Amino acid sequence: MESSYLSKKEGGLFDENLIPELTQLAKENINFSNSNNIGGSLQIKGVGWTIGALVGYLSGIPLSIPIQGNEYGNHLKFLPGVTTLMDILNKYGYRQVYMIGSDKKFAGRDKFFKQHGNVVVKDIQYFKDEGKLAKDYWVWWGFEDEKLYSFAKDELKALSNSNVPFAFYMLTVDTHHMDGYVCRLCPNKHKEQYKNVLNCASKQVYDFVEWIKKQSFYKNTTVIILGDHLFMNGSFFPQDTQITQRHPLNIFVNSAKKPLRSKNRLFSILDIFPSIFDSLGVEYNSDGLGLGRSLFKDTKTLIEVIGYDKLNEEVSKKSVEYKKFIRGK
Repeated sequence: MESSYLSKKEGGLFDENLIPELTQLAKENINFSNSNNIGGSLQIKGVGWTIGALVGYLSGIPLSIPIQGNEYGNHLKFLPGVTTLMDILNKYGYRQVYMIGSDKKFAGRDKFFKQHGNVVVKDIQYFKDEGKLAKDYWVWWGFEDEKLYSFAKDELKALSNSNVPFAFYMLTVDTHHMDGYVCRLCPNKHKEQYKNVLNCASKQVYDFVEWIKKQSFYKNTTVIILGDHLFMNGSFFPQDTQITQRHPLNIFVNSAKKPLRSKNRLFSILDIFPSIFDSLGVEYNSDGLGLGRSLFKDTKTLIEVIGYDKLNEEVSKKSVEYKKFIRGK
């Protein structure tokens, strides 16, 4: 999900706004932006696909390994030397669930969440085993987002009734490459399929957040909406669009803190990692965590200090410290 799908007037790249409900959420809540309008982060190396982005958002470092990124799931241990958001929340007694509509084993997502914080992972096979999906059910990457939101509501009700703090993570998939998945909720107003998929995704997110707002747990809960990486079909965008003109979307709803400055920031998704802690009201004795610098503070991010090209150059280099992340301490 990109802020690039907005109209040009609102900071995007299109003549019309393809995600109006998400735009409303961004305007009514906190959106960290590269401009005065709604915007987002700059995509750097090591986070440009789903598992890389998850590592970036949840640990403040890119996924920089000497193999094709999705193949890392074949290894027994997933970055054993890294401390993630899940590890920290687990230390403080949070119950944690990660829910996806696809196969948890793809790209090692099950290992990443289970080995860091003992997160319970619920994927398509889980819901088949529970009898909530037919044994032979399979569309797109597994099952569509409409079902995911329904399962998520049930899970959030159960988590909120447990009388312990919880963290719930979910990954939607209908907007994935190539042209997205057209579900029964999608409108048919555009000739281009992906535009209809984006319209549908925007409304589903908005309706889900509106449901959350009506729940008793909402008053003490932060909701964070993040686009994991840039859409991989570059031909969908206006001709000659540069990668630096496109930005994964971020929205913080019901944050415990307000940022000192949310607009005209240059940042990567690594900076979202410490920002999550600030949005929860967590105090920590540094300006940032990992390679990220909290956007709620006025500390400059690494991109603002050394520039986008230089940061890409640096995270591409071999690192003694990174070997510790891979091998464990």
